[in-house]
Amino acid sequence: MTQVHSPSRLVKTALASLAAVGLLSLALAAPAFADKPDRDKAGLSGKAFKRADTDSDGALTKAEIAAKRASAFGEIDTDKDGFVTDAEITAHMQAQIAKRREGRDGGPGKRLDTNQDGKLSATEFTAAPPWFDKADANKDGKVTRDEAKAMRGKRPG
Repeated sequence: MTQVHSPSRLVKTALASLAAVGLLSLALAAPAFADKPDRDKAGLSGKAFKRADTDSDGALTKAEIAAKRASAFGEIDTDKDGFVTDAEITAHMQAQIAKRREGRDGGPGKRLDTNQDGKLSATEFTAAPPWFDKADANKDGKVTRDEAKAMRGKRPG
């Protein structure tokens, strides 16, 4: 049975979708950790701010933000129907995460694949991450929050 939606429901859905795109834009620009030194108080990294500041005047206008969001909307709306769905937003976010991982280290498991055979054994998968020994400053076999903070920014990913 086909559902018929009223125009007001379609408008509400469109507004909710636009709000989701706005939140997605903020989520993509938000810091992974609030205390990263290259973030401003709005949570933008220097790179994200520069990309959004299209006229390079050191300030963001509503028009620049709208243009950035319109670009994101166009990327997310894969079926080009003028709306974005939860499924399209999720797929876009997953693609962005995969793209960042691929650019960072050649794939999510490459750094763990110690014998470089293209697959992860249970031993490789469950081993301590490569950065663990570097982060364990006092070599007690534990990484404290302070040690992890000190290591942040020194390890890839």
